[in-house]
This record gives sequence, C-alpha cells and structure tokens, in this order.
Amino acid sequence: MNLYKEKNIKKEQEDLQELIIEVKNDLIGNRLNGIEKATERIVNYILKYYYIKSIRSDDKDEIWIYKEGIYIPEGKSYIEQICRDVFEVGYTTYRCNQVIAKIKVDTYINQDDFFN
Repeated sequence: MNLYKEKNIKKEQEDLQELIIEVKNDLIGNRLNGIEKATERIVNYILKYYYIKSIRSDDKDEIWIYKEGIYIPEGKSYIEQICRDVFEVGYTTYRCNQVIAKIKVDTYINQDDFFN
C-alpha cells in the first residue's frame, strides 16, 4: 500500500492496528450506535492516509484515489479492501457501503473542478 498522505508507514500501521481493536470493541461490545461509531472510525482513518475525491454526479458513481502521483478511478475497491481488513469476520457489504457513502459525501468535488 503506497497511497499514504504521510510518509510515516510505521505510524499508519500502528493506527491501523488501533483502529481494528476499536472497531471490534464497537461491534462486539454492542455499544449504543456501535456500527455508526465503527464506520466513522474507518472513514477518519481512510481520509487521514489517502487522498480521495468523489465526483458530484447523480448519473455515475466515481470515487478517485491518489496513487503514485495521479488520481485513479478505483477508490471504491480500495475502500472495500480496507473495510475487509478492518472488519475481518465482522465484514458485511452493508457496513462497507456505509463507509463508502460517508466518504463520498465528505469528498465531493464538481466534475469540472476535478478534471481541470
């Protein structure tokens, strides 16, 4: 994974391990709004370490992620992979889609602004 905003890979890995524990506690501990807390934690982690842009459009759904100096239109698959890594056996498409939806709303950009 070489899509980090920060160059400190060790810190990112430490944060990932902490995130996994926190998400498990949210889900297993059956805390009030546990799923919502877990998905928010994952969104915050992803937006901390990855540059993501979502095209504002009602016709097509595009999430772009910065990789090796350029944006590529594969953001959704990277988010899905991270969700699987974090949720582990607790992974469901519903939970992953919640993360994707939150990231989309947080990263909207007009198509003309993005491609210019």
